[in-house]
Amino acid sequence: TLREDQWYAGTIKRLIDDLHLQAKINFSSWWKDLDAQSISAVERFCYFIDLLLTEISQDIVIFVEEIDSLLSLNFGTDGFFMLIRAFYEQRAENKRYNRLTFAFLGVTTPADLIVSKHSSTFNIGRAVEMSGFQSHEAELLQQGLVGRVGDPQAVLAEVLQWTGGQPFLTQKVLNLVIEATDVSVSPQTLVEQVVTSRIVDNWEAQDV
Repeated sequence: TLREDQWYAGTIKRLIDDLHLQAKINFSSWWKDLDAQSISAVERFCYFIDLLLTEISQDIVIFVEEIDSLLSLNFGTDGFFMLIRAFYEQRAENKRYNRLTFAFLGVTTPADLIVSKHSSTFNIGRAVEMSGFQSHEAELLQQGLVGRVGDPQAVLAEVLQWTGGQPFLTQKVLNLVIEATDVSVSPQTLVEQVVTSRIVDNWEAQDV
């Protein structure tokens, strides 16, 4: 299981590498120095962000992927999100924090980010809800069907009927349609046969 200090250490090391700051920040010695001072992992991340804003003069956007997985770690993550909120509030006093933005990607709501009853909610930022492909948004995918099926537009429309526009499933079904041996049948029959034989029937054995 991942400890809190290990998660913060890994996150900071990744940011140093991604931003090519190895020559300016010696992670090992920097981390050990703060460790010797018994500074908490959350405070170390705070120090690192301050250092980041000193070393980089451009705008910085930090993407945190799979936020729902972060929330399920075996240590409390309230401190991390409270720190993000503190960075945002710092903008009023320290203009350089206007250059810092965090983007959380995953399935959650702002209310889920801080669970402690003794702290105010994560009431900053903006939630962006994602929906499935609409017909006009999936038009580019139709190009992959050209020359493979008789009526690409009708096939795509039929696929969207089955998938509800869910992005991964839509692309998966389109790939399966392209692999189909008999594409001479009607779009409705073609897609129904593919979905039934390659996904629905005996799905446990076919699930990848």
